[in-house]
Amino acid sequence: MPLMDRPLVERKAIPFKIAKVWSDKENRYQEPKGYVIFRIKLGNLSATTRVDQWSLSYRHESRI
Repeated sequence: MPLMDRPLVERKAIPFKIAKVWSDKENRYQEPKGYVIFRIKLGNLSATTRVDQWSLSYRHESRI
């Protein structure tokens, strides 16, 4: 039996749970990010979803 059998499964019947943590880190609009997902749980098992943190930065290339 698949864990997610069909698209209309009731929320309480879904075996996966999402763990979130509040982040005050600002987004590009200087607002707090709010809750971010960091872990997925299935019963006693859990998997971390945010191992690395990536950021975008722009490099100015000078032309001669």
